[in-house]
Amino acid sequence: MSRLLFILSVLFLSGHVRAQDDLGYPLSKFLEACIMERESMASGDLDGIASSIAQFRKLLIEDFKSHSFVTKEPMDTSALEGHLLFSADYLDQYILDEMEKETVSVATDSHIIRNATKGAIIVLVTHCLIPAQQTCVYEFDGTMDMQLLVVCERAQLLGVTIDVPSEEFHYECPNDEPNGIRYHSWSLNDEGKVQLSISNPCEEAVSVVVASYRQ
Repeated sequence: MSRLLFILSVLFLSGHVRAQDDLGYPLSKFLEACIMERESMASGDLDGIASSIAQFRKLLIEDFKSHSFVTKEPMDTSALEGHLLFSADYLDQYILDEMEKETVSVATDSHIIRNATKGAIIVLVTHCLIPAQQTCVYEFDGTMDMQLLVVCERAQLLGVTIDVPSEEFHYECPNDEPNGIRYHSWSLNDEGKVQLSISNPCEEAVSVVVASYRQ
């Protein structure tokens, strides 16, 4: 019995933070929409773009910056101009711009409008610009159970590190896949500030979307 109690106590002390590498709902659906958008925009696939909009609309997306997301060096939002944004509104505007050029049919636009219903699952989202060969650090309030997703506008290497100092939690996402996608899920015993570091090893600045779901 004493041996069993000893094992249980060790598991308790070492397990005050549980981390896992699977991405659950709803961020898995958000990721699907991001991948679809990235591929469709690259190939000019308008049906794919319309499907991306419909997928984004199934989620209730709120601005992460209104939920404590901050950076020590606030970014000028105009810096994101010309970069890909993972957003239904961004894609809607893209479709409208293409319609003005008479390259998109009204039928495609009607398909988007029919699917423009908001979902009920809240996903916190913000876009950031990561300069070439630099690391940007952000901070936000964390909850005990969280999922975090970072998606780059293009497939490339991307360094992502997550720290929760109050829980002595440190996690560095594997950076061996040049897909521009990093995510992690974890559980804490208590709420605490989360520090997120994103590194861009490439020679051009890139936009990334940071998405979070907290239970």
